[in-house]
Amino acid sequence: MFDIGFWELALIGVVALVVVGPERLPALARTAGLWIGKARSMVADVKQDIQREIDRQDLDEVADLGKQVNQIRDEIVTPTKDLAETLNADTLAGDSVAESIAKADGVISDSKKNVEQGSKDSGPTESS
Repeated sequence: MFDIGFWELALIGVVALVVVGPERLPALARTAGLWIGKARSMVADVKQDIQREIDRQDLDEVADLGKQVNQIRDEIVTPTKDLAETLNADTLAGDSVAESIAKADGVISDSKKNVEQGSKDSGPTESS
């Protein structure tokens, strides 16, 4: 925070010694140390409160993103399920249609055979 080196501290100490005097200097140093400790503690508490608030906001943002992901997933999954059910129904219907077509082909070919046999059996009669 502050760039205070050794010589700056030594100068402050000498000035304090001259101004306050050697008898009251230890008590002044103790009081200054307590104030500095309290100030550091207050700064640490403020930093901690700010960090908690940032973390809470991050968690809220993550929760919102989770909700959005779930909504998007539902928007994709529901139509996909509907499509799969439709395709499955169409496939089942397609199987029965294919079976019906095969049966119809069989009936048609049987009918053709019967017609051909009938025309052979009743074929042209020769008249004299």
